[in-house]
Amino acid sequence: MSEENDVTVFAVSKPDRHGAVQEQFLNLPVIEWSDVRLPARLARFQAIVKPGYLPYYIRARRHLKRLLAEQHFDVIHHVSPLAWRYPSPAAGLGVPLLRGPLEGGLPTPAVLAGAVAETEAGFMSLRKTDSMRKRWDPVLRASYRATEKVLGTAPYVRELLAPMPINDFAVELDNGIDDPLPLRPRCCPPRGAGPRLARQAPSREPHLRRNGRRRRTGNKACPDPGAGRRLAPVNASI
Repeated sequence: MSEENDVTVFAVSKPDRHGAVQEQFLNLPVIEWSDVRLPARLARFQAIVKPGYLPYYIRARRHLKRLLAEQHFDVIHHVSPLAWRYPSPAAGLGVPLLRGPLEGGLPTPAVLAGAVAETEAGFMSLRKTDSMRKRWDPVLRASYRATEKVLGTAPYVRELLAPMPINDFAVELDNGIDDPLPLRPRCCPPRGAGPRLARQAPSREPHLRRNGRRRRTGNKACPDPGAGRRLAPVNASI
């Protein structure tokens, strides 16, 4: 991106890794701040709840206003956090805002809710406020209303954002692949495939790609919705 545009990087690093972003982009102007420091035992709490986001939001918004008064920017791309729950400090500052790609945020399937509740930390229950925030959180809603375009890693993200005012939405993978190849069973070669591929013996093994949630089970078994049914073996890409 910086080969064709003037880019300024705005980043937040872990306290013990401050300066890591600047080291990766030596030829770019980098504004790098440190996240709040919490005890190591609260690492998961910090990763999920992000208690440092509120002070970051306030500080970043003030800093951006000063920066925009000194320099001209054509667009601001807010990349992370990848979750939709966090308002952007760059919203409503008079510069077109691009957000994403966003991902995650799927509710727990009902069949797994009981087992998940047994092992999840208490702060995970904060996600139960998602529906209410989408409809009534004025800062969050105003942030998306002032965003020109939202990117999501899959169409379901648009459905999750449905209660909020979204101006424009597009699916864009977060791994930089422009046109991912569709999954095809081995027995169905793509059109125009060469003779060598077409002569491959058909395979009866189904192929499965799993995109979804993983969770730590510890010593407890996760209930299997398919228990009691015979399932054919599959090759899975997770």
